[in-house]
Amino acid sequence: MKERRRFIRIYTDIPMTYKHLNAEEEVRISTMVNVSHVGLCFLCEENLATGDMLEFTFNLPPGPRTVSVSGKVIWANNLRGKNKSIYEVGVEFVDTDDEDQLTIQQFIQYERMAERNHMIKKYFVKAWDVSQPESSHPAGRGDIVREKPIQ
Repeated sequence: MKERRRFIRIYTDIPMTYKHLNAEEEVRISTMVNVSHVGLCFLCEENLATGDMLEFTFNLPPGPRTVSVSGKVIWANNLRGKNKSIYEVGVEFVDTDDEDQLTIQQFIQYERMAERNHMIKKYFVKAWDVSQPESSHPAGRGDIVREKPIQ
């Protein structure tokens, strides 16, 4: 069965930090798995409980700009690493300020455009094989200079 999501997620491996909200504990380093307009998924070594409130800090391209958001743990899965447990945790943003929300939205748009452009270039290279002689161009235009796109 295909999973249907309400919001587009951008899969990534952006480093980030997190800590429990209003707690005097050490900041922990982690890796973001994906981000959407309403939340994120990340990996950690800590078994977090549903409902835990966390503070996150991460940098998003193309800026980069530092984003600081709070979120509530919605779910956590134990991935059982080789020597220790690794948890994949889903978080819903809570009270995100407008500037951070805009930065997240711009990042999602930027990544979607980059993915789209990559797909177009990939298709272009397959569809218009640059090894073909000019006279075999489907449009019959021998005056077009074609270069291989940067991959």
